Amino acid sequence: MQHGNDLAATCSDCHGSHEMRKGSNPDSRVHRLNIAATCGQCHGDIKEEYLQSAHGVALGKGVRESATCTDCHGEHTILAHDDPRAPIAPVNVSGQVCKPCHESVRLTAKYGLAGDRFRDVPG
Repeated sequence: MQHGNDLAATCSDCHGSHEMRKGSNPDSRVHRLNIAATCGQCHGDIKEEYLQSAHGVALGKGVRESATCTDCHGEHTILAHDDPRAPIAPVNVSGQVCKPCHESVRLTAKYGLAGDRFRDVPG
């Protein structure tokens, strides 16, 4: 007996079938500028919310370092937001998702982001 989620995406849902390209190719469905559209095939409401967010707007303006879906949710091992192992679980999101970029000296200097905004939460 197999276990799993019958509704979960398959490889071709994200990568395409005959038109697969490397993620570095701007025409690839998994190129960082196309990730929101690819994820939006199943998560349309979230895609619209993302496109209006600071990260979506920045990416749309060509700021390639701005976070896209896979930067926060991962690529292949995507866990539900209420799974305590998920980077996007409420207990993890600040330290595992936001902190690496928002405390990056290179990114804070380049984009004028406020750094040193995170405190480790005792586990």
